[in-house]
Amino acid sequence: MPAKMWPDYAKFPTIVSPNLKFIAMRLVLILLIVPMLSSAQGHLSHTHWAIFFRSPLSEDGRMTVLRQCGVPADASVEHFSQRAVSVVPVDAVDRGQLVAHDAARHVAPFYSTPEGEFVTYHSSFFVKLRPGQALREVETLAGRLGLRIIGPDRFLPRIIKLDTDKHGVTAIEAVEVFRASGLFDLVAPNLMHTVADCSVNDPLFNRQWNLHNDGTPTQGNGTEGADMDVLAAWDITTGSPDIRIAILDSGVDTLHPDLVGKLRPGFDAMADPDSAGTMGYPTPTYSQDGHGTACAGIAAASGDNGIGIAGVCRDCSIIPIRVFSYQDLGGQIQPFSDTESFMRGISWQWQVGGADVSSNSWGVPDFLLAFFPGGDLMVNETIDAATSQGRNGKGLSMLFSSGNDGVTDSIPIWPGRYVNTVAVNATSMCDERKSPSSCDGENWAGNWGNHLDCGAPGVRIPTTDMLGSNGFNSTSYYNSFNGTSAACPNAAGVMGLLLSAHPDLNRANAERHLLSSAEKVGGYAYGQWKQHGHWSNELGYGRINAHLALQSAATVGLEEESALGYALLVRTFSDRHEVVPNDSRPVRWELMDMGGRTVDSGVSAVAITVAHAGLSSGLYALRLDGPTGHAVIKLLVSKH
Repeated sequence: MPAKMWPDYAKFPTIVSPNLKFIAMRLVLILLIVPMLSSAQGHLSHTHWAIFFRSPLSEDGRMTVLRQCGVPADASVEHFSQRAVSVVPVDAVDRGQLVAHDAARHVAPFYSTPEGEFVTYHSSFFVKLRPGQALREVETLAGRLGLRIIGPDRFLPRIIKLDTDKHGVTAIEAVEVFRASGLFDLVAPNLMHTVADCSVNDPLFNRQWNLHNDGTPTQGNGTEGADMDVLAAWDITTGSPDIRIAILDSGVDTLHPDLVGKLRPGFDAMADPDSAGTMGYPTPTYSQDGHGTACAGIAAASGDNGIGIAGVCRDCSIIPIRVFSYQDLGGQIQPFSDTESFMRGISWQWQVGGADVSSNSWGVPDFLLAFFPGGDLMVNETIDAATSQGRNGKGLSMLFSSGNDGVTDSIPIWPGRYVNTVAVNATSMCDERKSPSSCDGENWAGNWGNHLDCGAPGVRIPTTDMLGSNGFNSTSYYNSFNGTSAACPNAAGVMGLLLSAHPDLNRANAERHLLSSAEKVGGYAYGQWKQHGHWSNELGYGRINAHLALQSAATVGLEEESALGYALLVRTFSDRHEVVPNDSRPVRWELMDMGGRTVDSGVSAVAITVAHAGLSSGLYALRLDGPTGHAVIKLLVSKH
């Protein structure tokens, strides 16, 4: 198919002279938007103006421009180091003076909380065309509003990027006009906002109980066996360098001795499209910049090399992708990013990087999403494409942290709760949902409830840190990485092991094995039945178990079948399984382990009870032979 030829948008008119119709339309937009902002505002307030400069000026250069606009020398001005953006208190300058200056490309309201969380918007926004839709409707509306069409997204060409002019309608106003037209699949702003990096800091000890928990004091007096059973999984596979785990985060220290040699080419999604940026390396400005390096180490640090730690999938490869960074705003170090950076990173990981697993220890708080509705739509589009088309059509599994706001806000934050992602909560070393009352004694909680998929260790996890004085510690390792930020790469590492042993699994089957084999720990009521089995609010399908996931996938050739001529009801309890045939005639049954050995057998005309006592944890096959046929059922025994 020939490449699509796009018009020369540099020749497209950038401004349409205002007229009465235009002014009336803008007044209507303001009336529509202001109530929306007020209702979503919560504890956000319009504290500053965000000035987006045309070129990356130094801080002194920016201050020169701001003083020319009337900003007092003593005004509390903040400068973003990773963006050509400065923020000025609203009472320190008149917006009109900022807009009038040639150095200012865009001026937008900057809404923030006392804790430093913020949201603002770029001058650009996105429109997704309907299948087969021509560009004519976009050109028509753009011409009426005085917009510039930048062109199609590099990875998803039906998504068109447009830019506003600072003297015309704002991006938020333009979004409303395009949405109201009803002509397009989706319309969304290009937001810039803080990110929940899903980590907390409370260092206490340095043992990898997530891999093998012995319950000793050096591991926090946890519960023996309350781990992901990784040592047993390593008897099957330690991972394959052909399996690539993408770490979408703040960047990864590509020089770390426990990571070097397994790193594939990276990507800086926050860089200008015409620049290579950091190639996935962090910007070592704040200690929090070590976040991505810590996540990478948990998932796939080298093992059996005589130094440091071992990652869960210790022989898998790592793709470092920077999708957020950190900024000091009034003494608060905040992670931040924007819509387009997430879109670029998520698309690049599979279209260019060839990722097999995607680990994302970040999310966006609900109150920020609610402030400018639709800010998640285009990112969801890129997630949909990755999860359906990645891995050469087998689909890419994208795992996300559920969030650390479980004390005040329960359900997983976006994108973890999105339908095509896997949301991972944190567990303690006592196999509990992480909460202020869990055995570790730390005062935080992972998000839980509807849309949660599973749990994984997320308290005091030893991992890699940035080299030298950068990162969390002055050494190359950090002994107590916390939060659902730690839980997500633990689960991603297990997915890496699963695909290393079974690379032909598609996303749906890989996630089925990962989640259906999770252990039902914590004493919670796994009373709801969902897609992958019994489910609880606290830990979803349960705490991930690497060994059981591999065993589950190893039985992929053992299909559950039923030719008995009548239905079977299977009930799962913590200490037994019950299989109830819908027939009164006797059935001969045989329970076999995955080695094909018979461990129990009998004849029954009523419910068949498979007691877990005396059985090892793992998968078993129950064969039933009746007077009219046979059936084979897989049963998972999970216990400590």
